[in-house]
Amino acid sequence: MSFAEDWQTWKTERETTLADPYGWLALVSLDWLETSPRTYDGLPGEWWQDDDTPDT
Repeated sequence: MSFAEDWQTWKTERETTLADPYGWLALVSLDWLETSPRTYDGLPGEWWQDDDTPDT
C-alpha cells in the first residue's frame, strides 16, 4: 500500500470515528460544572462537581 492509500484509509476511519453517535462531532454544548446541582437543557437530571474535584 502506498503512503497516499495509507493516509486515505486513516482519514476515512478517523472521520467515521469522529462522526459516531458518541464521537466528538456529536457534542452540542460545553458547560462547566459547578459545585451546586443544576439542570442543562436536553439532559435528564441534575449535574454538579464534587467539592473535592481539582480545579485544574
